[in-house]
Amino acid sequence: MGKWTDLLRTLKKLPDGERDGGETYQEKVRARAAEIKSRKLSEVARAYKSLRFKEEQHEEQAKAIRLDLRAHELLLEAGFEGEGLTKVAFEEGGNLAYEPQPHTIVSDPEAFREWCVKTPDVASRMTLQWATTNSLAKQLLEGGKKLPPGLDMFAKPKFVLRDS
Repeated sequence: MGKWTDLLRTLKKLPDGERDGGETYQEKVRARAAEIKSRKLSEVARAYKSLRFKEEQHEEQAKAIRLDLRAHELLLEAGFEGEGLTKVAFEEGGNLAYEPQPHTIVSDPEAFREWCVKTPDVASRMTLQWATTNSLAKQLLEGGKKLPPGLDMFAKPKFVLRDS
């Protein structure tokens, strides 16, 4: 099957509450699955393919909308600052407020990491991003090593749609 076949046989299934969206979302997923449960596997696979296509189309539309929003925000920022405004009222009611916020960017990751390690209340909160942790855990297991303390690994379903 795949490079993880043997390992996956040893793992428990990922608990529903840990799947994408949390428990409330998973309840909705289970309810929808119950509605389509009587379909043949081939029908479910075909519908899945169609839904993935729709999702990609919507994601492309969402990207275009986000780009357009950022362009409008660029003009709004210049306009609000240029005119010294903090809000614009709409005739139909409501308003658009301009509220700049502090936004941090890590310009020197190593210097910041060193500061974090030296700062006791920050050092205890340091964690790796999930993707890095997951990749590290997979590498350890591939190399025949054990997971570090505090990590558990589960089998999470993944479906890969390929064109013929």
